[in-house]
Amino acid sequence: MSQRSKKVLVVGDCNVDLLVPLPSITPGKPATFHEPVLQGGGTAANTAIALKKLAVSVDFMGTVGEDVYGRYIIDEFKNTGIGIDSLIVEPELNTVCVFAFIDKNGERYLWGWPRVNQSFKELPEAKINWDVIDNADWIHSSGMVLTYDSGSRYNVIRIFKYAHKKGIPTSFDLNLRVDTGILDPQYRDAVLEIMEYC
Repeated sequence: MSQRSKKVLVVGDCNVDLLVPLPSITPGKPATFHEPVLQGGGTAANTAIALKKLAVSVDFMGTVGEDVYGRYIIDEFKNTGIGIDSLIVEPELNTVCVFAFIDKNGERYLWGWPRVNQSFKELPEAKINWDVIDNADWIHSSGMVLTYDSGSRYNVIRIFKYAHKKGIPTSFDLNLRVDTGILDPQYRDAVLEIMEYC
């Protein structure tokens, strides 16, 4: 390997989180409201930010909409020093804002919006930057992109399979999403398949 700094490619979801503390209510007194906080989010994006804080060279591959939340993510990645040449901007898709309602015990209740045409579900095959994949020293992703039967599920698995064949190390954060208590069989199969390439 050359003397260049080692590079991690993180592939997956990026969104914004709006942290909304629930009001403090004391009987006989007015409710106390706390200021909401907007910040970057998404399990894959959070990993990319954390790696960059550890002085690791990071590129990010994923999809955002051409909207205010997408611009927020792009600005955050640029300001953090994360490579965004592989970040795909799709005008017809929506970058998700995850509302995190936080109770007095710190428990979070999450709700994503918009509910349609969500950008994290798509990773268009024709726009995947294979040069960045070829030049990565490590590739990481997260279970959120495998949750839905979508372009992200198909193409992240494809990227991992390709990396595995080329001898590029990969890691995968399960981050299983089981809303009903039952793991969707296709989701389960996708997770088991990608684990073969880790």
